[in-house]
Amino acid sequence: MSENAAAALKRLLRDVVAPALRAEGLVGSAQTYLLPDASHWAQVGFQKSTSSTADTVNLKVTGKDWWDEQRRDHSPVKDTPPPGIDREQWDAERLKKSVYPVRPSVNTSGEGHTVRVGCLIPDVSADHWWVMTAATAEYEVAEALKAVVTYGLPWLRREVGATRP
Repeated sequence: MSENAAAALKRLLRDVVAPALRAEGLVGSAQTYLLPDASHWAQVGFQKSTSSTADTVNLKVTGKDWWDEQRRDHSPVKDTPPPGIDREQWDAERLKKSVYPVRPSVNTSGEGHTVRVGCLIPDVSADHWWVMTAATAEYEVAEALKAVVTYGLPWLRREVGATRP
């Protein structure tokens, strides 16, 4: 049985994209990768279309302190600690029970500075989706990966550096 576009993409993300991004210093797997940084979530996310076999790549940089503040603000645990509990311990409890995840999702908008990698490609400069078929998946994934390494990672590194005090 031949491989369909979805299976080809899954294989290529595992066998081609993951090793290449790890060689660039990122950590992660499947569709989400992080550029390790003490003060920011700097992420690369491969987003699948819900209505076709097209894929795009999202980049997001979010300050960790800001994100933790959002998480505390969206916790069912009240803001004021009870008597005898110090603020740091109480805030840790609020973070633990937050309805927000530990890190923001790279493939949703709203938190941090987000851009699609196609907007960074000089000849494209717009949202870009790579259309996958079983026959073209290797080429399309290679093109998306080239865009991430050439334009996306420098953008992530600049954004992290630009937001430092």
